[in-house]
Amino acid sequence: MARSGWGWRGSTACCSASSSSSRAGPLNFRRALLITPSPAHLARLPGGRIPDRSDFTEMQADDRIRAWQQVLTEGDRMADELRELLASGRIAEHVQPLG
Repeated sequence: MARSGWGWRGSTACCSASSSSSRAGPLNFRRALLITPSPAHLARLPGGRIPDRSDFTEMQADDRIRAWQQVLTEGDRMADELRELLASGRIAEHVQPLG
């Protein structure tokens, strides 16, 4: 299986700890897992990016629908790959620390 769909990053810290801040400190994220599309996955998407709301004003309806359908297909591929890694117990092989 290719690793082209996912980029996984584990974290021991993601934001500054401050008693005066309303944001959670880094200890709250020591077991967090951020799952992101890899550059190879993004390259397969229309325009090389994840679509956003601006597409509604910048694209014709038929083009926008076709692009979103392609995004959904690629998302299904990513979900299948994640399910396979979870079922096989090999997800840890693909986790990288944030940094």
